[in-house]
Amino acid sequence: MWKYDRQHPNQAIEGAVFQVKYLSGNTSGTGGTVIGTYRTSANGSFTVTGLKKGTYIISELSSDGDHVVDTPPQTVYLSGQEQEVIQVYFGNSAKGALLVKKVDAGSGAPLSDVEFLVTESDGSVVGDANGKFVTDSAGTFAINGIEPGATLIVKETRAKPGYLLDNTPQTVQVKAGQTVTLEFRNQKQGNLIIHKLSGADKKTPLEGVQFKITYADGRVVDAEGGKLSSNGLYTTNKEGQIILSGITGTIICTEVASIPGFTIDPGTRSQTIVVNPGDDTQHLYFYNDPVGGVEIIKVREDDRSVRIPNVTFEIRRMDGGLVGKLTTGSDGRASLPLEAGSYYAVEIECPKEYKLDAAPHYFTVRDGKSATLRLSDIDKEIAHISGQNLALSRLKSKGCIDSALALSQADELSRKLRDLRRLRRKLLETASGDEQIRATEAMLDYLEAARWQDEADPEWFGNLVDRITVASAEEVSFRLPNGLELAERLV
Repeated sequence: MWKYDRQHPNQAIEGAVFQVKYLSGNTSGTGGTVIGTYRTSANGSFTVTGLKKGTYIISELSSDGDHVVDTPPQTVYLSGQEQEVIQVYFGNSAKGALLVKKVDAGSGAPLSDVEFLVTESDGSVVGDANGKFVTDSAGTFAINGIEPGATLIVKETRAKPGYLLDNTPQTVQVKAGQTVTLEFRNQKQGNLIIHKLSGADKKTPLEGVQFKITYADGRVVDAEGGKLSSNGLYTTNKEGQIILSGITGTIICTEVASIPGFTIDPGTRSQTIVVNPGDDTQHLYFYNDPVGGVEIIKVREDDRSVRIPNVTFEIRRMDGGLVGKLTTGSDGRASLPLEAGSYYAVEIECPKEYKLDAAPHYFTVRDGKSATLRLSDIDKEIAHISGQNLALSRLKSKGCIDSALALSQADELSRKLRDLRRLRRKLLETASGDEQIRATEAMLDYLEAARWQDEADPEWFGNLVDRITVASAEEVSFRLPNGLELAERLV
């Protein structure tokens, strides 16, 4: 008996097991007496000798593992003559194989650690791992010993991190002795870099700003492709960046919390961007304006190099609303972050050895910086708003704007003008008082430096008296540079 590969007839099959039965002289049938069980040798054959006359059935019980038993039992008849030899041939079809390759769609490089599910057409899983197969370092996996004619369905179930899942299954029918190759291509996912910078110079990075990042359908973007749960929350690094690799789709980035000293711009706090697969890298820029503020330095009037601690101030808006309190530290300094606007500071407590300075000090915060509020700034703003009011009136008279809307905007502009004019009056009052103090100090300095004169000195007199007014024959008044008037009776 000879055993060979059906697709390669010259290739013997070793290890196939056969059973030989004697039919007791009958010429047909399936019963009979088992003569023996035999295994093919290296040349694919075995020999049975000393057989008597009669009919024999030769059945293949199993092949070598790489082939299938696809030849039916054969019946032979021995006449009983001496030296009679009958040769029987069994051909087996080789089992098939499946080779699955996983490569980068762009470069063709092999992709390891990609998981697949392999099932037969009836849904039964293949292999001893519940149908699971994973690509090796060469980006492949192989399934050997597949029955010829079997139909397999191969589906990718887990992509390599940084790549898009190709979940379209491929179906293949394996033929005898054939190795079928399937190739799956994966596109790289894209990248997103978020930049958080100061709005003051558009280049200073802001570390520690928190964002929530989601897909358009509401799913959060987790770190490391979902391996690490971040609940979609990320914080900028020291370069002011959040770098997300292996991300694709419509992404919504929302600033959740800024850092102290900076405000969130409500107009740009949430931005949407589409990140495409491949080597696409998208950038989003967020700018936070510095929250400006005020720093108060309290010093001694007679020696400005000496700082005064434990002095408490109130910071109020121009409408009188209290914003906050602050107290100078050991270095005589105190600071408070403030949004853009106009404010004034009032000293309310000081150490008992000092006299309280109750005069308000006005200032404005703009572009993250504080500065003394000037009349010229208020005048410019009054002129600007007045121009807006005039333009609004013209639009309303021409019917270009709804009357109700025009009335609402006019009321708002009028309110702003009232506030600015009230602030202007306060500044004028303060400026007048400050000017009196400065003029009086200048006079005292001049008197201390001057020496008594034995006779009248017109220049000296002119530096101390601005104007002389004769009130009556008995009285004259002298107006001093600080605005004060001194009356003197002549008789």
